[in-house]
Amino acid sequence: MPHAVASMVQANVSARKDFLPSPFFMNMLL
Repeated sequence: MPHAVASMVQANVSARKDFLPSPFFMNMLL
């Protein structure tokens, strides 16, 4: 389950890279 969520989050970040930087989102998740 967590893996699927991570994949979804990654896809979202990739889709809106301009809106939210991946590092920031990753930090939030961690």
